[in-house]
Amino acid sequence: MIINPTKKSISLFTNMKEVADKEDSIAFSQANPLFSWHAHYFNVKRKKILLLINDLTCTPILLADINAKNRQYLPEYIEEGIRFIFAYSDISEEQINQYLALAGSIEINSAHNRSRISIMNQFIGYYNHHFYPDFSTILQKESMVFLADDIVSALKEYT
Repeated sequence: MIINPTKKSISLFTNMKEVADKEDSIAFSQANPLFSWHAHYFNVKRKKILLLINDLTCTPILLADINAKNRQYLPEYIEEGIRFIFAYSDISEEQINQYLALAGSIEINSAHNRSRISIMNQFIGYYNHHFYPDFSTILQKESMVFLADDIVSALKEYT
């Protein structure tokens, strides 16, 4: 699995393995967008909210209060987010396990798809106007469901 963070958010992924060849990674992401995610963070009340969207489906994952202490657990949080949002999308547990097995370990590249960056900015705008994060949990399930239901379905009509 390849995560493509923006320049601003690359610092959250410093403890993860970088891809060996950036150009090959971009080619892989374009050929296999289901296994590629773009990432960006924004601040709410001086807390970092990490947003990841899948390159193929625009499925969102929102993680609240990602800081130096808990970013070491970022791979686990991302997997938990994938499991939650895929299960919410009526994907079976067996298919989710197959997806995660095929995806392999997380590798970091850099953001390269401007349309996905634009979609992330739209998600952030909606999020800032409709939600206040619950900092008692890392995984922002209610926000993820809202973005997945309302925004992703609207985006699919225009793409």
